[in-house]
Amino acid sequence: QFGMPSNGIKTDWKWRPFPIETVLKNIESYALQGVRIFDIKDSEFFGPVRKVGSNDPFKSTMERVMKFSNGIIQLNKKLPQRIKINHISCRVDTIFSEGEIEKNKIRLEAFKMLKDVGVESIFVGIESGSSNQLKRYCKGVTVNENENALRILTTLGFKIEPGFIMFDPIVTLDELKENIDFIERTNLYQYDSHILGSLRLQNGSPYIKLTDSKGLLLNQNDDSLTYNYNFMNDDVRMIEATFSQYESIARKLPKFLSVNLRLKGYKNDFNLLKGLIVNYGHNARLENTLAEYLIVTEQMLESAKYDIEMCVRGSENLNLSREYLEQSRNNLDIFKRTRHTKTIGQKKLRLNTLSKNNFYPMVNIKPEFTSQHHYM
Repeated sequence: QFGMPSNGIKTDWKWRPFPIETVLKNIESYALQGVRIFDIKDSEFFGPVRKVGSNDPFKSTMERVMKFSNGIIQLNKKLPQRIKINHISCRVDTIFSEGEIEKNKIRLEAFKMLKDVGVESIFVGIESGSSNQLKRYCKGVTVNENENALRILTTLGFKIEPGFIMFDPIVTLDELKENIDFIERTNLYQYDSHILGSLRLQNGSPYIKLTDSKGLLLNQNDDSLTYNYNFMNDDVRMIEATFSQYESIARKLPKFLSVNLRLKGYKNDFNLLKGLIVNYGHNARLENTLAEYLIVTEQMLESAKYDIEMCVRGSENLNLSREYLEQSRNNLDIFKRTRHTKTIGQKKLRLNTLSKNNFYPMVNIKPEFTSQHHYM
C-alpha cells in the first residue's frame, strides 16, 4: 500500500502517503527473499494532484512518485532479475488535465518512469463517456480528459483496467448511447475488464440522497451493505434487466477462460448491449441481436469446454451456463411467437416497442450469483 486514509479532526478523511523510504524498504526486503512481482493495493497511488485554495499538492505528489521510481531503479541494480509491479490505481486527472500544458508534461514523464521501472498495468476510473453522468458521479473530469488518459496509457504500453459504470438510477437512453459511442471510439471493450455493470449504492454515498430525492431508493441489502433502487426511466430499466439476464449466461466463466476468449466474451456482451440500446423499439432487430448473442456465446462455451472442465468447479459452472443458455433460447422463442400481436377482447394490437406487456420474458432464470457492479 502506497498511501492510506487518515481520520483527522471532525472526521476529516484525507489521503496521506507512507514515507517513500518505508515503502521501498518493504519492497526490497521481499525482493531480497526472491519475490519479483508486486501488487500495490491502493485505490489512489499518486494522491492529490489538484489545487485546493492556495495549496497546490501537484509538485510534492510528482516528486514523491519520481522518488519511488528512482528507488526501484536502484533496487533493480542489486537484483539478478528486475522486479515487476503488476498493478497501480490512479485518477484520470493524474494522467491528463485540460489546460495544464506544463503539468501534463510532468505527468507524462512520471508515467514513463513508472513504465520503465516495471509497472505493468494501471486501473483508471473512467466511469462514463457521458458528460451528464460524469457530473452525477462527481468525477471532476471531462469526456475528453477520459479519452486522452486512455490514449496516453495505451501509447506508453501499459495494460489498462478501466473502471466504468454504465447504469445508474437516473441514466437516460441518450446517455447510454453516449456511453456506447465512447466505448467504440476508445475500443474500451478490448481491455480485460468488466465495463458494463450497474452502480452499487453504499451507505454514506452522496448519491443515495440524489436517488432518494427522485423516489427511486428502495431497501438496504444487509448482506452487501448496499441499497436497492429503481431506474427512473422505464426503457432503461427493461434494457438493463434484459442485458443482465443474457449476460448472466457466462458471467461466472471469465476466470476460467484464456485472455483471448475473455476479450471475445466482453466484445459479445458489448454487442448485445449496443443492440438492445440502438435497436430499442424495433423488435425484429432485437430478435436478431439476441439470437446472435446466443450463437456466439455457445461457440465460446464450446471452444473453452476443455479448459473450463480442467479447473476446480469448472464443470459445475459450465453446466450452469449451458442451462442458462438453453433457458434463454426458450425465452427468445416465446418472445418471437408473442411479439407480433396481442389480443385484448376482439381487438388485436401491434406491438412495435418493448413495454411492460411484451418485455422479454424473465421466467425461470434465477442466477445464483450477481453481476459485477461498481460502488459509489
